[in-house]
Amino acid sequence: MLRIAICDDEDIHIRQINQLVSDTLTKIPVLFSTDSFSSGEALFYNLQNGTTYDIALLDIHMDGISGIDIAGKIRNHLKDDKIILIYISAYDKRAKELFQFNTHRFLSKPIETHLFEEALLSAVELWKEQQFQNFIFKDRKLGCVEIPINDILYIENSHSHCVDVVTTDATYTIYNGRLSDIHEKLSSSDFILIHQSTLINFHHVRSVTYEEVTMSNKKSLSISGPKRKEVRKLFYEIRKRQEKNLWL
Repeated sequence: MLRIAICDDEDIHIRQINQLVSDTLTKIPVLFSTDSFSSGEALFYNLQNGTTYDIALLDIHMDGISGIDIAGKIRNHLKDDKIILIYISAYDKRAKELFQFNTHRFLSKPIETHLFEEALLSAVELWKEQQFQNFIFKDRKLGCVEIPINDILYIENSHSHCVDVVTTDATYTIYNGRLSDIHEKLSSSDFILIHQSTLINFHHVRSVTYEEVTMSNKKSLSISGPKRKEVRKLFYEIRKRQEKNLWL
């Protein structure tokens, strides 16, 4: 079941977006449900109390908590990096702030139906990919482990012949693991080698300086001197790709 949250402080837009969601998703074989919220506070209350959504369609400018504030709370407070964010707003002056929250798309109001359909169907495809995109390895104590790639924050050499896989809720240890081999397996998933002993998931980066990155678990990781130029280039390329996709 695909669960969608719609958050806008104007009823007319909530009704319109609900109708567009229904018109779009009834064309494809997917079970879905929608919950509508007229304020960011109401949506965040549900999320805090354990309700989960796969896609959130958010307005930017709302009384009280803005759509951008909601994204910050989802990513940083709730540590949810899976929910796919789509913004639908006439207020685009803060649109560039959306990139830090791994936003999928931005759509302007008034909504153009074909652009909405394209953005939502693209999000559904991403959601489907997330269901099956796992990293399989042998943990030192647990044996064979399979975890979603999106849950991985970073991977680093720990001690002799061991590699630690740090996720949103656990740390696993691969014995006789080679970081170069893991990097090759994850190269298509926006993982960046910032040090000869550290591989990070770009989508869990919360801030970056010339010398270090801070991850979604607030852990700071050093960028080695020889890697700094390459890391900046890769960050720029991924951000540009996100920006291009955001405005499609």
